[in-house]
Amino acid sequence: MFGCSCSSVSVCQWLARPSVKPFIGEVISGGIDSVQLDPWYSPATQVRFKVLESFGTDQPRPVFVMRVSPTAGMCSPMPYILGRRYLVFPRTVHEGEESLCGFTGRLVEESAAEVALVRDYYASRNRYRLRGRVAASSHESYVELSLLMGESRPPKGVRVVATQGESSYTALVDDRGEYEIKVPSAGDYRISVSSPAYLPLEPFSVAVPAAGCAIRDIALSTGNTIEGQLRDPDGKLLSVGTVTLRDADPAPPGRRPFELRAYASKSEGSRSRTSLLENTP
Repeated sequence: MFGCSCSSVSVCQWLARPSVKPFIGEVISGGIDSVQLDPWYSPATQVRFKVLESFGTDQPRPVFVMRVSPTAGMCSPMPYILGRRYLVFPRTVHEGEESLCGFTGRLVEESAAEVALVRDYYASRNRYRLRGRVAASSHESYVELSLLMGESRPPKGVRVVATQGESSYTALVDDRGEYEIKVPSAGDYRISVSSPAYLPLEPFSVAVPAAGCAIRDIALSTGNTIEGQLRDPDGKLLSVGTVTLRDADPAPPGRRPFELRAYASKSEGSRSRTSLLENTP
């Protein structure tokens, strides 16, 4: 048995690597080219792109062939689908291969903000930005995954403010749980978050590098709990059991319905109680 520990690399981190020249390309062969293929067990060894837009290079290629090295059933499905357009950051890993723990492609129609950021960066306009995701979570490192898996919903009415000296710059978290603040220059910014629905968050500092932008996810807490008695159909108190909280609203496309389970683990004589996780949206 073996596994890989996957963490996504942000657009800001890719832009900070001067050797990586991104492009926008349409998959013309390779990858997932049949509805009969399971993306989690893709046999593809390469993906061929028709290059639609190149960045940071004076010698763009009309076609880019990228070797891929997926590991069946591990970490992430093959993202490249025939006929779809992607923002890709090609790199050299194991003689030019992209591994499953390192697919860089982002669907253009789902990554408008990232595409705009890359275009602005290479056009030397509005290049300094603070970006990130916001969700109810126990730690900032879990925010991206909890939103992706539907374990947390994008918060509503959350405002993120970046301050440097006497100047402040503000953004509202969007319906995908993301925020982006354009700032005038590199340097240290003090970040504060406000929302009536969540517990106060201590301000913190983020450094925007000369490369252009910084990523900082933000974990919020509500302090909400639910307690009560668990009974069987006959009304008898239970000492163990499970309570499931499901979202009454339909899940957005591509995400599973929100669901959180809490387990009764504390008994007081004939009385059983259960609490939901505090960081529940």
